[in-house]
Amino acid sequence: SSGINAEYGVPKITLITGQTSGHAYLAMNGQGLQPDLCFHWPGASISCTDHVTGPSHVTDAWECASNMVCDDVILPSETREVLRLSLLAAGAFSSDHLRRGHNSVLKF
Repeated sequence: SSGINAEYGVPKITLITGQTSGHAYLAMNGQGLQPDLCFHWPGASISCTDHVTGPSHVTDAWECASNMVCDDVILPSETREVLRLSLLAAGAFSSDHLRRGHNSVLKF
């Protein structure tokens, strides 16, 4: 063993394609976990229970984008290209930048 301990960061990119609930959204790299990029398809929605009023509040993709909960709403047909460009942009940052634990690789 050489005693070298290397730590490398991995870009965190979230894509919401359908309906998700508050706890599942958070567990799967939702906004609270500070993903580097977060995209929603147009039909995506987040359902959260309001502890004060009780009923669920559903937030659609467009409302998420307008409240900066996600970075952009993308069409399913654009997904492959948007993810490819996101990974290329994230790779443009040095591994030292990621290793220091910076959470925001790129924001549109």
